[in-house]
Amino acid sequence: MKIVQEVSLVSIGSFEESNDWSIIRSEIRQAISLIVHPPETSSFTIKPIKHGNGVKPIKLAWSL
Repeated sequence: MKIVQEVSLVSIGSFEESNDWSIIRSEIRQAISLIVHPPETSSFTIKPIKHGNGVKPIKLAWSL
């Protein structure tokens, strides 16, 4: 998957500028980039059909 936009919902103190947050954000971005659908491809494609929102492939990817 590709991250198109990143929005900070809560920003308290200087945590957003800390090394810990930098590591966490990097790990989240890496995890997102590893999710692909259909399997054995290099991208994430959502089928333009009813109930084709991609939730099931994302859940399956996170359960591995």
